[in-house]
Amino acid sequence: MKELIAEIMKRYADAVESWIAAVGECAEMVAQGILYYGSYLLAGLAVALAWLLLAVTMPAWYLPYKYFTRKGAKRKCRQGNKRRYRK
Repeated sequence: MKELIAEIMKRYADAVESWIAAVGECAEMVAQGILYYGSYLLAGLAVALAWLLLAVTMPAWYLPYKYFTRKGAKRKCRQGNKRRYRK
């Protein structure tokens, strides 16, 4: 009876050991993928943050530019061809 229990426990231990080895190999492959594609993920994150920064700060830098260039166009309109620039 003791030999039967020992044999069953040995099979169980072998099965668990092989399962742990398989999980370890899978985790290793995932870690290698993260290391390989990590630079692309960081670059994408940097682009997304830059886009968000530009979108949030757009009123601060674009609206004054638009306002002053529009006034310049109106001044040119008064000086030159009035049909070229309309209000």
